[in-house]
Amino acid sequence: PPHAQRCRSSRIMLRVRLSRLAAALPNGGALMAAEASRNRRPSCPTDGTWGGGGGGGGGVLAPYAPTTGAKRGLASQVMPVGRAVDEIVDVAVIGGGVVGCAVARAAAVSGHSVVVYEREDSVAAGAASSGNSGLGHTGYDAPDGSLEQRLLRQSISLHPALFRSLGLRQHHAGGCPRSAGSLVVAWSLDEVDTLRKVLEENHRSGDREVRWVEQPELGVLEPALAHTALAAVHCPHEVVVEPWLVPVAYAENAMRHGAVFCLGTDVVGVEVNDDHRDGSGGHASTTSLTVRAAHGSGSTRTQVARVVVNCGGLFGDDVENLRQVDGGSPFTVTPRKGAFALFAPPPPPSQTGAVLPRHIIEMAPTGFTKGVIVWVNLHGQLVVGPTALDVESRDDRTVTPAELAWLSDFGATVIPALAECTLVGTYAGLRPATQFRDYQIGSNPDTGWITVGGIRSTGLSASPGIAEHTCDLISRTLRGDRDRPPPSSLLGISTAAANPAGLSSATAVANEEAPPLSLLKQDYLARADGMVSLWGREWRVTHPQTFLGFGATH
Repeated sequence: PPHAQRCRSSRIMLRVRLSRLAAALPNGGALMAAEASRNRRPSCPTDGTWGGGGGGGGGVLAPYAPTTGAKRGLASQVMPVGRAVDEIVDVAVIGGGVVGCAVARAAAVSGHSVVVYEREDSVAAGAASSGNSGLGHTGYDAPDGSLEQRLLRQSISLHPALFRSLGLRQHHAGGCPRSAGSLVVAWSLDEVDTLRKVLEENHRSGDREVRWVEQPELGVLEPALAHTALAAVHCPHEVVVEPWLVPVAYAENAMRHGAVFCLGTDVVGVEVNDDHRDGSGGHASTTSLTVRAAHGSGSTRTQVARVVVNCGGLFGDDVENLRQVDGGSPFTVTPRKGAFALFAPPPPPSQTGAVLPRHIIEMAPTGFTKGVIVWVNLHGQLVVGPTALDVESRDDRTVTPAELAWLSDFGATVIPALAECTLVGTYAGLRPATQFRDYQIGSNPDTGWITVGGIRSTGLSASPGIAEHTCDLISRTLRGDRDRPPPSSLLGISTAAANPAGLSSATAVANEEAPPLSLLKQDYLARADGMVSLWGREWRVTHPQTFLGFGATH
């Protein structure tokens, strides 16, 4: 693009561990080669290997092209690590979770060439994105005036057009017949005081639809709720979504706009150089990320990018430390484990009198957590969770018998009908909490580095706003915009970044409408390989709520 000659470039040598993807690739099919476009999309090599062949290969999700009968696999190609990618791309995104996929899509829709590096073998497979709640929050409990609150509120306005362009409808994202927003419930007089403050803060920030509900209206509004509830704040815009389908839809739409996803790759080295000349003869610094094979071959490749976006999630601080700047990462990730329990619905009310909740039932928030939530997901299962426990491990997702017992007892206290439900399964997610209560998002225009960290538990909910926010930073960096106002009161966030220019959520190439969940479930059960066919590709189902919902027999 013309602006590429004016901006300062980032040369990124990515040392990537290529994991177990090659053995998981489907056999056969046509090799999909990426077409060069006027936006200089990253090219995929045509000398890759298929299926079980080619040790040390990393999976690459190719850009969109019309299908010609053969289905495209989860990784349409294998890119040998030793192959040099000599083309400069506009944006390299580190991390293919829900936020990374959303950022990649926003950048690709805006006309930038994009490559995404993800350490897992599938998108949205990390402990954060594959362990989210499947709820869309409005930020009623976010710190007043915080970036998190602003981006959550911005996301609400983006949802309708965005979900249509992603091929998602009401039965995929936006609720279900039972869902009518959330009720944040007070069970004690102290919690009543807390909720009144929450209500005041929301009204002060402009959300006038949030309202106060007391007994007896509360019992009429939500008959499933235990009668010991004193009062609640009704948040009508909080919704139930399919937790796996949303990030997959982001990734699909990103590829339809030319983005390339390199799966099973782990960025392990970053080098900042000051030796690159841009197209107009000017001088620009470069950043190199080195990519190394996981199987010990030692082969590497070099990717050149003008902007690097750290969407590393649980490993966001590790990615920051790769830059080897003075002081290291500006934040430290402390994994916050959230355990969930899923229950099959009870027999019909005509037999037992049990009633399932129509609303998402939430607890009075604290500065540490939103509290445990009870709701019915889009698969008809009653979900209780998450807990909130800071842990050291970034991969321990076990749910202990004590945690399960506590969740069961808690759920039955809030929704008495849960006592008659049978357990379907459990799972735990790990949220990338930091020492700060706000998102840690900022950019360094001199090196073309953008950090998207500390997203905690609202990544799915705020992903549209985060993506537009980050795309604004990308565009400013590519334009060479360094005339930034002084930093705002938000730690590490400039005023310009905290008030991004609005970007259109319209998309030139929309996803086709996704099939109903009932049809996806049929496909999942018929295949019996943990995957479903969607948008002409084979996708591995990575979220427990989704595969437990697909595998349930109720």
